[in-house]
Amino acid sequence: MQKQLQRNMNRSIILSVELLSVTDAVCVHHLCLVVILMLKENEMGQGLTQEDIHKIQRTALEAGLDRNALLSGISRGFVGSLPTQSTPNAQLLTDLNHMNDVDELTDGTNPLQIWLQNAKHLSSSRKESQVFEESLRGLTNHPTPQRNNAMHTETDTKIDLPIFISYARKDKTLVENLMGELEVHFEGSKTFDFGAWRDSVILVGEGWDKEIKDAINASKAGILFLSPAFFTRKYIKEEELPRLLDGQKVILPVLLKPYTIHTETLGLHQFQYFSMETDNGKRKAFSECSSSQHKEKFVRELYDQIERRLQKEVG
Repeated sequence: MQKQLQRNMNRSIILSVELLSVTDAVCVHHLCLVVILMLKENEMGQGLTQEDIHKIQRTALEAGLDRNALLSGISRGFVGSLPTQSTPNAQLLTDLNHMNDVDELTDGTNPLQIWLQNAKHLSSSRKESQVFEESLRGLTNHPTPQRNNAMHTETDTKIDLPIFISYARKDKTLVENLMGELEVHFEGSKTFDFGAWRDSVILVGEGWDKEIKDAINASKAGILFLSPAFFTRKYIKEEELPRLLDGQKVILPVLLKPYTIHTETLGLHQFQYFSMETDNGKRKAFSECSSSQHKEKFVRELYDQIERRLQKEVG
């Protein structure tokens, strides 16, 4: 039945073309060529899908592959341009997405192709190696569109948005858990190229006071993780908050843990803070989200609020 319909359709097309004038037929011929070229161009510009990227990410994480080893052989300038994330999960996704957006660097190499070759050689099992081998074939079959033969990615069209993360050291584990998930959402932003900075990136021997103040000065926004410990930390009260509340930055307070401390003296009483609304109308801090579903909901809604606020203020 399907073949009969196809034959009927082909006869209809032939009959229609026969009825055209010579000029019309030439136009149709040119139109067909244009359509074919467009289809081929579209096919060549697909790159790896997000499903492919996440599969590669999961495999590399499960295999425990070292980031430096994976980036070996890729232009140092390009590697240095990759945004820094705080968790291996978020960092790996950032690296993969940025490499997937580049066809060719100025030295003629494809960073994702090198990365996948490294991953294949570093893999300890055939199953892992096969994932990277399949991705290499997919990358060869569907190279990404060339962008000026340079180290340009889709982030060139995004708004650079450095964010300072202010929190109490006592809350570090909870903050890292939240930020690890939040940065995955940041990576998917169509508008902003987020760069979340916190003091955990300060290297041994560096002047931590200078690094923190420089990061605050360079930031366009600040996420404040509110908790009892946050309001009792002297450095936050005397150094971080006065600089963050200078009127030049977007302030994003987040209820990390419940607290009862009066905040007016710290200058935060004027800001609406984020907390998650439950089904019964109550508000929850992140620490009160006991299930993974509630934590995911908290982070998802927080990201939506941050994106909307920044689009209003900066975008």
